[in-house]
Amino acid sequence: MGDLPQNIPVGIPRLKQVSTVIEGQTYAENFTDPNYVDPNFDSRYILFLKKYQPQDLYTPASLPYHIEMDSSNNVSLQYNRGEIDLSGIDSITGTSADSLINSIQDVIEKVR
Repeated sequence: MGDLPQNIPVGIPRLKQVSTVIEGQTYAENFTDPNYVDPNFDSRYILFLKKYQPQDLYTPASLPYHIEMDSSNNVSLQYNRGEIDLSGIDSITGTSADSLINSIQDVIEKVR
């Protein structure tokens, strides 16, 4: 919906590295990002991204940052449900992809 080429490089964080120095020794460990959700490659997605300026790369603009559209044209807001509960405010999940796309286009037109 933006003015972008058809394909763009997207970086989705999967790991976080935590490191500390104790008595002059550096210790580091990788942890799975708690906000990471495995993509379903049979689905289409709407991603909310921002451009990461040091590289030609797009990264998540917010959390949650993606909406899944399944083969039946139903949409669901994707986030790690074990970490947070958005069910009380999630007005996206269960709507049709066409309805969601129309809503997004309406908002884009209003802010232009």
